This record gives sequence, structure tokens and C-alpha cells, in this order.
Amino acid sequence: MVSIISGIVILCGCFGGIWYFKPRNGQVHWHTKVPVLDSVLPVMLVAGLAVGVSIIIAGIVGMT
Repeated sequence: MVSIISGIVILCGCFGGIWYFKPRNGQVHWHTKVPVLDSVLPVMLVAGLAVGVSIIIAGIVGMT
């Protein structure tokens, strides 16, 4: 049960990050203009989504 809840928390955090960093009024977020964060943020958000889903599936199947 704990793994399902932690997976949901990770998914909500990643979806919140996607919503927070989306462009508004035709301008990108200032964090996405930084050269290193420009390439790291999408990878981190997608990896977080994958980890969250895999933790939820592991909790449902009963692997933990």
C-alpha cells in the first residue's frame, strides 16, 4: 500500500512539474532558458513519470 501511495505522489509531482514549466503567454519558463536545465528537466520529468508508474504497478502486483 505504501508503494502505491508513493508512486501516486511521484506522479502528481511530475505532472505538477510539467504544469509549472509549461509556456505561458507565449514565453517559456525562465528555468528552461538555463542551458543545463534546458536538457535535464524534460528527462527528469519523463523519468519520474516512468518511475511513478512502475512503483504503482509493483505495488498492485505485490512485488514489494
